[in-house]
Amino acid sequence: MATEHPHHEYLAIDLARGIAAFSVLVWHYQGFYVLRAGTPPIFAHASEQPFYWLLRIFYNYGALAVQLFWAISGFVFASAYIERRVTARQFFVARFARLYPLHFITLLVVAAIQIFSMRQLGIYQFYRYNDIYHFTLNLLFASSWGFEKGFSFNAPIWSVSVEVGIYAVFLLTVPILVRLRLLGPVLLAGAFYLLQRYGPHSLFWQCGYYFYMGVLLYRVVKLTGPWCGALGLGLLLMWRLTGFGNLDTMAPQAIPSLFAGMLLCAASVDKMQIGSGVLRRLAWIGESTYSSYLWHIPVIMITVIAFDLVGVDRLPIISRGWFFLSFIAIVFSIARFSYLHIELPLQAYLRKKWMPGRPTREEALITRGAAPWNR
Repeated sequence: MATEHPHHEYLAIDLARGIAAFSVLVWHYQGFYVLRAGTPPIFAHASEQPFYWLLRIFYNYGALAVQLFWAISGFVFASAYIERRVTARQFFVARFARLYPLHFITLLVVAAIQIFSMRQLGIYQFYRYNDIYHFTLNLLFASSWGFEKGFSFNAPIWSVSVEVGIYAVFLLTVPILVRLRLLGPVLLAGAFYLLQRYGPHSLFWQCGYYFYMGVLLYRVVKLTGPWCGALGLGLLLMWRLTGFGNLDTMAPQAIPSLFAGMLLCAASVDKMQIGSGVLRRLAWIGESTYSSYLWHIPVIMITVIAFDLVGVDRLPIISRGWFFLSFIAIVFSIARFSYLHIELPLQAYLRKKWMPGRPTREEALITRGAAPWNR
């Protein structure tokens, strides 16, 4: 299927976003091995999971896709805002219309699943904190602002919860980014890095660091054009020499150099228009990732509850390759349906209600984004 946004010029980066979303699905596949909320997986070793030999990096480090999402968000937000005038109202409406409806729907679905699970099985699934207090935090998009006791309800929304705070910072710092050009994101990324390392613990610092790293990468791509790929290869080489096997750390020379190298190489592919026809046909993967991000946990929960109600030992089944492939296919099918028949209609309705009239090209660009929650 061709992309619905024909002017979108970063198709390879969009595909990278889709691959990152897939890595999150693999990472959370381990939820099938959790017997009750708060307990570790029941496999003796991670290698018992299907296709572990092929997907080992996703099983072990799939959670790092969140940092990659943040970096891509910074890149695409820079491309949409830095060189175009957008009002705060346009920004707010576009973000709310894009993010909140599906979050609200999946929050209600997971709440219903957890209530059913507690009544029928006497346990919660995966996440322990499913009370009114944490439901309210989720309603306010504040589930990971430091007020929570732990993961709750549809927990993957935590990364979106953190990033919405950085959106506000970004909107305020656009004049700095416009005036200082390359220096602006360097200073802001550096400030967030120092806060991350020396300030009080907060996920906002880490998110801001990667987000403004993405803004910096956009500036680099604008400056170097297709030659950004050479710099990207250099960063990947640096990661290979200094950070390979060091994925467990957020050290400056490890994860950031890996992600920056990947994104610069992807941007180079886009600038040189290599395989653009194929990339456009794969654009549906990127378009559906917010839905896959928010629907895969409910799918896992419902499946686990079904196993337990029937009384079937799920361990021999969930370790089979066919079950894994079925899970991926079901999630992406639901995600595609959700994108076309839930996300887009609700987004259009809210935009029409709060910003009547035909959207400008700048407003249309805002509806795009990089992370699964930014499309």
